[in-house]
Parts: sequence; C-alpha cells; structure tokens
Amino acid sequence: MRFGLIIVFISLVNKGICQIWGCIDPLAVNFNGSANKNDGSCTYNTTTIKPYSSVVLQNYLVEFSGLVNYNGSLWGHNDNSDRRLYQIDSVTGFALRSIKMNGGLNRDWEDVCSDDSFIYVGDFGNNYRGNRRDLTIYKWKKSELLDSFVVADSIRFIYPEQLDFTELSPNSTNFDCEAMVSVGDSLYLFTKEWNRQGSTIYRLSKSNQLQTANKIGYLSVGGLITGATYLQKYHAFVLVGYSDLLQPFLYLLYDLEGNDFARCNKRKILVDLPFYQMEAIAFVDSYVVALGNERFVNAFIKTEESLQFVNLSFLLGDYYGRKLNTVNFVDAMMRFDISHNPCVSGQKSRLIVKGANRCLPVNQEVKILTETGAEVSTFYLSTDSVELPDLASGLYLVGNLQLGFVKWSVH
Repeated sequence: MRFGLIIVFISLVNKGICQIWGCIDPLAVNFNGSANKNDGSCTYNTTTIKPYSSVVLQNYLVEFSGLVNYNGSLWGHNDNSDRRLYQIDSVTGFALRSIKMNGGLNRDWEDVCSDDSFIYVGDFGNNYRGNRRDLTIYKWKKSELLDSFVVADSIRFIYPEQLDFTELSPNSTNFDCEAMVSVGDSLYLFTKEWNRQGSTIYRLSKSNQLQTANKIGYLSVGGLITGATYLQKYHAFVLVGYSDLLQPFLYLLYDLEGNDFARCNKRKILVDLPFYQMEAIAFVDSYVVALGNERFVNAFIKTEESLQFVNLSFLLGDYYGRKLNTVNFVDAMMRFDISHNPCVSGQKSRLIVKGANRCLPVNQEVKILTETGAEVSTFYLSTDSVELPDLASGLYLVGNLQLGFVKWSVH
C-alpha cells in the first residue's frame, strides 16, 4: 500500500511539473511560448474590424433582435409583440418565409438558438422595469418549421440573486438578458448588465419546467451584451454588444476547458460601424459571423435595420489550427516560426516548421494574410522551411489551419 501511494505521489508531482500556466495565444501581447495551460491572462492590442458585406433588411424587421443559422439559412425575429420567426435572404434582406408561434407571448424576445432537434426563443428581455417574474424560453421542434404555425413548449426560470422585484426606472437593472446559446444538454445565458457594464453567465437545463438559473461565470466586458453565438466544433463563443454611445463590439471567448470562462481567452473587438445598435449574431460558417441591428433614429442619425457580415479568420484561425493540431498530429507542439521577425527592408526571412521531421504532411498549403484577414499570397510547403517573399511594411499572419498562424512584422 505504501509503495502504491509513492507511485501516485510521483505521478501527481510529474503532472504538476508538466503543466505550465500562462497565456498560450500567439496573438496576445503577453504570449508565453513556454506555457501549455491557459490561465486566462491573455491581453490584446485594441483591434477594429470592418464588415466585408451588408444588406438592409425589410421594414417588418425594424426591431430585429435575434439570429440563428439553421440548416444553412439565417432565421431572425423582432423583440416586440411579433410572434414570428423569419427566414431571411442574406442577399436581398427579404423574408423568404415566416412561422408564427401559436400560444405564448412576445413580451420581449431577445435571442434565438438551436440544437439538433429544437429551436429556442428567449422571451427574457427585462430592461423596462427590471422586475419580470415570467422569464421564459419557448421551445419548438425543428420538424415543425415546415408548418405555418407551431405550438411551443416553455422553460421558465428565475435568477437566484434577484430577491427584490421593486420596479426600477428603464435601463437600470443587472437582471436583463439578450443573449443565449445551446451547448450540449444546456442553455447558456449572458446577461446585459446596465449598471456594471458586464455579463453574468448562467446555465439552464432544457427540460420544460420552472428552474433556478445556475451561475457559472462573469465577464467584465465594458459594455452591454445583446447577442451570442456558439461554434460547437471548436468550442468557441462570440458575443455581440455595444457601448453607451452605440459603438458595437464583438467579444470572443475561446480555448475553454468545459465551462471555465475564467481561464479562457477573452478578446474584445470593435466593429467599425458607429451608432449601430447591434442586437443579434450567428455563425454563418467557421469564420464568418452575421450581425443584425435594429433601426436607430434620432434628430441627427438614422441607421437602417441590416445584416452585416464579418470575417474572423485572422482572429480565430490560429486557435482553430491548434485545436486541429491536438487531434490530427503526433507532435502537439509543432507550429510555425519565422527567422528575422521582425524583418527589416532587404533582409530575407524564412518560415520554419518546428517538429516537422516527425509528422509534416506533404505539400502543406500556407497563406499570408494581412492583419485584417485579407489574403496576400498562397504557396505550398513540402520541406521544413521556405523563404518568404518581400512584402510592404506591415503586420502579417503566416500559416494554415493545421499548424496555426504566426505574426510576422515587416519594417
């Protein structure tokens, strides 16, 4: 028995030695190349992204609030009394068809998500008085989306911390919510906290019953979260929101173990669309997200309801590559490196693959991207290194999905 305990102790000590905590995201300013466990400490330079495409929605979607990608099509809804879910043409902005929910209400629908079998619509907006006692998520079968009308089941819930239901002035509660995603057998909610400018993460089961939301994390986002989307393949979340001055932003959450949001990468990205009240988001594919805003009008500004399309490949490509790397390659530490980085004018740089002697696939396709994700060139790598081309001064990303991307600075 004593000998067995010694073996266990040695095993635990060795395991502790192998785990080096730190920032493991190469895109972060405090990247630690020696770390192999994410401690959630990554920090990033301020980054602004611009949509590459947009389409104005039809005027029956002026209060556009939720968006989901179902079976390759985008579906969205309003946040008023309208009890319809609309299939939206992403080219024209017209509704191809709509489905009305029989029974139930739309007091304040704020987000929609789905799993393999069901659509979930969150009627949990709570910004008017902050004292709703009927927070509800409607749930209907995907098989009924071919019908004109659907009958929904409902999930009711309460926040465990909300003990006072006194009426408040509008836009002053921390128990508002406009963002929801489906993760496995659970629904995750991200609150919109008007006072703290943060977001509490709650988890609910998908069972049709009254339940108390389970708090699992908190995010100091510095703004108002209004929508969320989730990519199961890479266990990545992207939230959307805006500041008090209607400056929209994205909030990326990736490299999670389970639901440990404290020890994941948290990166805020500004969207170059001032005075856009962004309310909805959905992954179109692994890289592209669609953003939806409702109409905003005041004495000086009018912003039409629209869909905006943003490419996140230069932000998430390296992470996707590392996720694939741990599954498909023997050497999990294999990655790209660049000699002479930064590179000065007239100096040649080489792209080098660490660990390539063990498992480098033949004819690796390698891309050079600008800092904003635009493709500069593509070439194929059949050996463990290659000379990089001469490029104009700037910051580039070099790599591919399998081995990840590395930043390359040219002066």
